[in-house]
Amino acid sequence: MLMYLRMCLASSAGLVSDVESTAAMQRQAPAIGRFVRQLMSEGGPQSQLVVAYLDIARQLLTSFSGNYLSSVVASSSVDM
Repeated sequence: MLMYLRMCLASSAGLVSDVESTAAMQRQAPAIGRFVRQLMSEGGPQSQLVVAYLDIARQLLTSFSGNYLSSVVASSSVDM
């Protein structure tokens, strides 16, 4: 899901989205960052969409890390 959202940001920034490699994503990151900063500085509904994107990303990453940590704790308890 995060990859799809990143592709949407890249497209909105006027880039041809390239998520085939980490290097390609790193090359596009500065342009996407400038685009996001521009949206946030303009305010309005576009900046609210950026906040929503960041919230979705935070929720996904928190959920993933929480599930991962729970499984690590559970597996280490079994080993004891």
